[in-house]
Amino acid sequence: MASKGAWSRSKMTASLLLPYISQGIIPKAEKNRWRIPGSEDSPEPRRGEFVVFLSFLDRGLSFPTSLFLRKFLNFYSIKLTDLGPHSIQQIALFVVLCECYLNCPPYFPLWLSIFHGRITRENKDGPMVASGGITFQALSGGAFLDLALPKKAQADWRRYWFYMIEQTPATEQAIPEFTLELSKPRRLRVTRLPRDLQRTVNDMRARIKSLKSAGLKAIDLYNCWLGRRIAPLRERGHLMSDYFGLNDPSRSSKTEWSSDDYTKALKKITTAEFVGSDQGLAPFTSENPAPKV
Repeated sequence: MASKGAWSRSKMTASLLLPYISQGIIPKAEKNRWRIPGSEDSPEPRRGEFVVFLSFLDRGLSFPTSLFLRKFLNFYSIKLTDLGPHSIQQIALFVVLCECYLNCPPYFPLWLSIFHGRITRENKDGPMVASGGITFQALSGGAFLDLALPKKAQADWRRYWFYMIEQTPATEQAIPEFTLELSKPRRLRVTRLPRDLQRTVNDMRARIKSLKSAGLKAIDLYNCWLGRRIAPLRERGHLMSDYFGLNDPSRSSKTEWSSDDYTKALKKITTAEFVGSDQGLAPFTSENPAPKV
């Protein structure tokens, strides 16, 4: 019997990507940026290609990928496919919290102080599962929000994978290429930070605590991201805190959600309940700028 994380033939079709193309999350086919697998039973990428799960596109991933995500994967020495849908979603929401409510780029030492990684193995002492083998969990202490993640992602999410390629500036870290060789994760549990970084992290955690006391909830983060059609894990020209409306180039689409469609999109990835775009704690934007410090 195959292990839970074993690779199998992809069930992807080009038609499944059409909604993501129309929303601007995936480039059009003529740009030769993505490719549907053939009959291979496990990924056989061409030079420069990496492997993507379809479910990641609902959870904040878009292309070209953000430098933060690429550095994240290189720090832990893992591939994109070592993550599962919930981990992608956690990373995306962390980015939203930093940009929309802390008014800063995603600060990795803060992430390290909140989340620790865990390896899922085929058996107690066995190797890491081949796909989705790394999960991240928020530490106790209330430093982060309840992200209202569904208890389980769609059961067969591992069956929907395809190939992607992107051009990375020569001065930046590229997304790790795919290989069937199992990753060797490192630094999944960082327990101490340098003193100067820890001071900054303490200030940021205190700010998060005050935001929660002021009423910040998970749905506010989803509204900043999904409601505005801004992919947190995509390279963008400015922070979400500088968002200036429908014509903002960081939007993947200028089409506004209908209430029904937005509710469906939310229910696909979260149990958080949408009550209205005028509700909740307002994020920083160009019209609601962060105070000068």
